[in-house]
Amino acid sequence: MDKQLRLDKFLADMGVGTRSEVKQYIRKGRIRINEQICKMPEYKLSPEIDTVFFDDRRIEYNKYIYI
Repeated sequence: MDKQLRLDKFLADMGVGTRSEVKQYIRKGRIRINEQICKMPEYKLSPEIDTVFFDDRRIEYNKYIYI
C-alpha cells in the first residue's frame, strides 16, 4: 500500500524546518518534486516513489528516526 503525505508535513518530519518555516520555503519555490517546482504545501506525495529536493539537496524519506 502506498501512503501519501502532505508535502509540508513530510519536510517538517524529515528535519528541514518547522511546519511554518517549511510552508514559506514551499511558497518561495525552493522545493522540487520529481524535477518540478511545487508551491503547494498541501500537495500529496508518495515518499517511496517521489523524489523531493530542497535547494537542490535530496531529502530522503526515513519512516523512523532513531536518536
